[in-house]
Amino acid sequence: MMNVIHSSNNPDLSPETITTLRITDGALLLVDAVEGVSMQTETFLRYALQEKVKSVLVLNKVDMAILGQKFDGEALYQSFAHVIQKTNDVLATFQFKEMGNNIFDPVIGNVAFGSGKDEWGFTLNRFARMYAKKFELSEEAMLKKLWGDHFYDETDKKWKTEGLSENKQPLKRAFVQLIMDPICRLYQSILNGKK
Repeated sequence: MMNVIHSSNNPDLSPETITTLRITDGALLLVDAVEGVSMQTETFLRYALQEKVKSVLVLNKVDMAILGQKFDGEALYQSFAHVIQKTNDVLATFQFKEMGNNIFDPVIGNVAFGSGKDEWGFTLNRFARMYAKKFELSEEAMLKKLWGDHFYDETDKKWKTEGLSENKQPLKRAFVQLIMDPICRLYQSILNGKK
């Protein structure tokens, strides 16, 4: 059985929310993928860490970044990386020795991306399972290639750590090429009524 507790958008968390953290096994920390870390995020993280509650970071409203902001795949990656870094910066200010080195990292599996409104989400683990066989890599190796400076050159069928092919053509990072571009294309197809 799972119980879900929703904290309000008020920057001052209610005493009930703080008390509830004491009986919580984990938390989903929803952060707007466009706007980033809010004052409430900082407050919640501080209380969660004080109560030794591990959290999973969920970058929500990815649909708004695609449709409202008209971000392309690379802009989405940069925005996500920025929000994750800012959240980790906040996390670093509230570290407690008992919690260990607790950072948010998509490769670790404690960061998810999605749209609450459209009811979808994913972690990199899901795509690593999908693509591992195609690229003849282990799921763990594929997972590491899906975040950061990892680019796949389709012409040469080689992985690179820089964004240029052998003939100096720009390459898309794997996160963009294999995850965000297909999602963006799906949204555009739906909007345009294309089956």
